[in-house]
Amino acid sequence: MTKKNNNDDRTLEIKSIKSLKKNKSENPNNPKKKKKGRSPFFGQRIVASILIVITVIGLAVATVLVTHTLKLANQEQFTSLTQQDFVDPPSTNFLDANGESYFELSNKYRDNISYDELSNSLIDAFVSAEDSRFFVHNGFDVPRFTMALINNVFDTLKTGKLSLGEGGSTFTMQLIKNTAFVKDGSSGEQTEEAKGGLGGIDRKLVEIFLSQKFEKEGVLSKKLILELYLNKVNFGVGNNTLGVEKSAQAYFGKSASELNTVESAFMAAVINAPNAYSPYQNITAANRETQRVVYNMYYHGYISEEEYNVARNVKIEDLLAENRLSYEGSQPYQSYIDLAYSEVLDLLKEHKLVPEDTKDIPSNLAMKVHTNLNRDVQSGLDKVQNREIANLNMLTVSDKSIQQVASTIVNNKTGEIIGTVGRYDYNGQRMSNLAANRVGSPGSTLKPIVVYAPAFEHLGWASDHLITDEPISYYGISWKNWDSRHEGHITLSRAISDSRNIPAIKALMDVREAIGNEKYLEYLREIGLVTSDNITDVTVPFAIGNDPLNVNTIQIAGSTASIFNEGQYIKPHTVTKIEFLDGTDTIEPDYTPVQVLSPGAAYLTAEKMREVLDTTYARVLRRSYPTYAKTGTVEADDKQASKFNIPVGAGIDRLMIAATSDFTIATWNGFEELDKELQTYFSPQEKNFNLPGNLNSYILDLLANSYGPGKGMSQPSDVVSITHIKGFFPYQTPLENMNPDLISTGKVLKKHATLTSATPQDLSSLETQNVTAEQIGNELKINVGLTPYPDAEKLIEADATLEMKDSINGRTYSGTRLYDESWIYGAVRYKTDVKVNGALYEELKTDEENHSLTISLPNDTSSVEVCSYYTFDKAPNIQSNQKCSKIEVKANTISVPDFTGQASGLVINWAKDNGMEQPAISYQQSSNQFGVTLKVTPNISGKSMTKEELIKTKLTLTVADTKINTGLTVKQFKDLYGTLMTISNLDSLSDDALITGYQIDGTTVKSFMLSTRFQKNIIILTK
Repeated sequence: MTKKNNNDDRTLEIKSIKSLKKNKSENPNNPKKKKKGRSPFFGQRIVASILIVITVIGLAVATVLVTHTLKLANQEQFTSLTQQDFVDPPSTNFLDANGESYFELSNKYRDNISYDELSNSLIDAFVSAEDSRFFVHNGFDVPRFTMALINNVFDTLKTGKLSLGEGGSTFTMQLIKNTAFVKDGSSGEQTEEAKGGLGGIDRKLVEIFLSQKFEKEGVLSKKLILELYLNKVNFGVGNNTLGVEKSAQAYFGKSASELNTVESAFMAAVINAPNAYSPYQNITAANRETQRVVYNMYYHGYISEEEYNVARNVKIEDLLAENRLSYEGSQPYQSYIDLAYSEVLDLLKEHKLVPEDTKDIPSNLAMKVHTNLNRDVQSGLDKVQNREIANLNMLTVSDKSIQQVASTIVNNKTGEIIGTVGRYDYNGQRMSNLAANRVGSPGSTLKPIVVYAPAFEHLGWASDHLITDEPISYYGISWKNWDSRHEGHITLSRAISDSRNIPAIKALMDVREAIGNEKYLEYLREIGLVTSDNITDVTVPFAIGNDPLNVNTIQIAGSTASIFNEGQYIKPHTVTKIEFLDGTDTIEPDYTPVQVLSPGAAYLTAEKMREVLDTTYARVLRRSYPTYAKTGTVEADDKQASKFNIPVGAGIDRLMIAATSDFTIATWNGFEELDKELQTYFSPQEKNFNLPGNLNSYILDLLANSYGPGKGMSQPSDVVSITHIKGFFPYQTPLENMNPDLISTGKVLKKHATLTSATPQDLSSLETQNVTAEQIGNELKINVGLTPYPDAEKLIEADATLEMKDSINGRTYSGTRLYDESWIYGAVRYKTDVKVNGALYEELKTDEENHSLTISLPNDTSSVEVCSYYTFDKAPNIQSNQKCSKIEVKANTISVPDFTGQASGLVINWAKDNGMEQPAISYQQSSNQFGVTLKVTPNISGKSMTKEELIKTKLTLTVADTKINTGLTVKQFKDLYGTLMTISNLDSLSDDALITGYQIDGTTVKSFMLSTRFQKNIIILTK
């Protein structure tokens, strides 16, 4: 190992590479021939001319560059720089929501160490890794810069864009960049553009010029440069520790002056990616990068081969201090500070106050950063991060748990982030805040805002909408639910609460068809969920929270907050204003709300999220005031399960949204990385621990304590109630006297509150009708054969079980049926009407396509037509097309019955029915019963006659008559004749009285024929 020289012009030996020039030997046997008329110095003159031209061009370019560089470097912000600007920069204060300072970004979080106190190995490590010619160049390393320039040229040619990816910057140039290249303090104008632009070249030229100038003038000595650099850099220790001294003590329990070769190499390596190379985050990367620096130390001659062989076998984990994970002295609100810090840096870049490649807020920028931090809430969240609350600490379930957690709280009305959980064990500055940095699947948490809110908005769904959870396929894939089941007809509430995938997919594809892919994509951009131009298609994965829908908890909370802000989206943010102490114009970001949904669609979505509280994992969020929720789980797919030894279908991420009318909380729980050697999936015990639910419940209490309980949401004016037939969409007006069980009432956007007439699906067309007939006398048997109805299931009134088949794998599923046309209109039926003489004579409704019916032809039958069609059992007025056939019938003859002994009234009626004149009647006294037909003249009994023959025939009936005599008692008269005639005084007579005569119309007689009684006034005479 070389020893440190305290002189500023410390040197080291650098081996040069010699190039050998191979001389060509002349061949005397093959001499060159001279051309005639040409000067022997002609070639030399051409070369000289070319060299002169190149020299002139080079001098011109150099002159322009020097002039341009001097012009840039003579600007006030550069000429006014002093050593003090590098040593003691001003500080930046972060203010909370009440305007009170809670964090100061300054040197006070460092323990500065002088150059003379640094160990030789530490200096050797940094110089070999970052700036190997540091002690010999004048602030500008020409070979290193040239190599970087060549690489940039190749990158430019490769990409077609000007590349400055490799800067070749020395320690001196880095200090110049971070100190001088901020802004014009008087005008606030930027001095350079983003990396890769022409402004980047200007910046690099000025860096080179000023680096050489400040070293030459003694503004920055070699010692001071290295001292300032090592005292300000972030080594990834955490606990707001910056600088090499505190970091060395934190990592290795010793001063920077005592670090050995491997420890020094690690310190030089970790600064390039403090989180990625942290031994507590990735020990493999930490060892790899450390050995890279160890090799550089050997290559540049700082350590011997023997020292190198020893150092290469030393592991960083064997050198670390044991108390590294202590929380003592950690900065309160650190996870929030880091979010705000990153946001400030982004705003500075957006306003072109720092270069695009800036990784840290420049130390000479003095600002007041106004943030939205709620100290009381964040203090409670810090306890979660520090594992101080048992039911929020996964180590309570398993002491080997490597699960992490993150959460974001957003004010619905302003978009302000008031608190965050960054991760467990958040004990360091600029750590990986998982609330922002865990970007992955949201599971089902975003279904309300991504799928169902647009369905309310654009499809006109009502809150009581029914969806069919059935097998579906898109892109040749059979999509499934989390439980691989299909439930049939389900309510919208069930679809959301149980995170059913199929309803969400169907809704998304319907919305996409209704509004188009571009409009849907624009909506997702407006709510902050799509940020990449590479995403050009809204497809199935967006419905179920799969790639490419990869988001963090900030995006989840921010997008969902629009549901509780009357459909207005406001970008989530920690910073509201940045004031510059030097008078530069204040930055006040524009967070104007964007109307992404109607108030009604937002309200309907929120109401569905209230119903999620009835589920097992969200039940913990119930309060005396209205709360809202949505859960989500990410399961290992087949590839992950195979690669990382995870059971198929096991959960690897859990998410939950909790909300009030004022705040939205998005929480994630899972694993930073899947690992084959570790358990990176949820055990049943861990799942039942319900960390997302418990944490969101805890946060609800923090919010209630700080802001009071939520008030709930009021129904906006663009929402109305709608009563319709259950299940059918577009919604239909209920029929009169309809079964109330088939009617439903929900809420819908007023613009969609239109009902259509209740009509079933169109009946299929009847293709064929086959009719045969057989006539025997007046009896006609008709046989009908119809085309079978195409959908045989329609012939049966549906039961409550819905059978569903997967068209891809052929599997059948059974679910619940909540509505069916057959419950309203009945099953489909075959209907046949028989028309005789053009009028409906007989009809038959059946479930058999082949059927028969027999009719007795009327005597006047002239034509028979048979018409068939499909209809509904309960709605026969709804019919398909008809198929009709005519039947030729034989001439109709009538068999005349034997009228003898029949009542004369029957004979008279028969004659009338057959178109005959009323028969004449003659009475003949007979012992037979009165009114019985004794004879028909002419005698046609038993004959077959046509109707025409009957009409021409005039009948005379001889009918039995009875003679009524005296000598009967009144009672005997009543028994024999009381029902056959009316006697005016019969009821006044004694039953025992003996009849002596009759008075008929005033004439007294001893007897009379019964047939003469009609229209006579008869009085009985007695003793």
